[in-house]
Amino acid sequence: MKPNSLNMRTLSVLNLFMGVIFVALTLTVEAGVVVHKTFKERVLVTGRNATIAITAFNTGSLPISNFIVEDKTFRNFTLYAPVAGKHSRLFKTIEAGKSASFWFVVKPTASGTHQDQPAFYRYKDSNDEQHTGYSSYFQAFPVFTEQDALKLGIQQKSGGKWSILIVVFGLVAAFVGYVYQETVKEAAKAKIAAEAAAAKETDL
Repeated sequence: MKPNSLNMRTLSVLNLFMGVIFVALTLTVEAGVVVHKTFKERVLVTGRNATIAITAFNTGSLPISNFIVEDKTFRNFTLYAPVAGKHSRLFKTIEAGKSASFWFVVKPTASGTHQDQPAFYRYKDSNDEQHTGYSSYFQAFPVFTEQDALKLGIQQKSGGKWSILIVVFGLVAAFVGYVYQETVKEAAKAKIAAEAAAAKETDL
């Protein structure tokens, strides 16, 4: 491969990672529920397993029921061959302050920049009212070929550009995880504050 071609690819991936930093922070907090979608693998490669995990946090003070979450991105069997697990799940109950999660595995069949969509969820609160919302998501993510993966491994030993990109991706994932946890905490605090304010008004 020509040096200019490698530089252009490196620049394109770096630009994509910068975009991931921006769009991955799109978190949905709906009625005391936060839903997060993540990849287990730091780098996705065609023909290799990719594990997607979806976790729902009930940050409210009451349990929720009939929680249904469904991911549509990886139901595209043309781009992702199913390996294990299902793309949707029903949780009968998620207690207050608890979480529930599930995972499934696919194999990407095409390289390039893939488009992601948030997972859709719905549930009923303690008053039997229906709520809907969307999970966090990356909007766009790279899938590498086996050839690029080999170069990644080779240059990782020599401290090449691809190893730097892996480090950058890892830092992005860590940063997004931190912001997500802070979002969960703030959602819980806001819920408690709102309930306390409502209790004061009732006493008055």
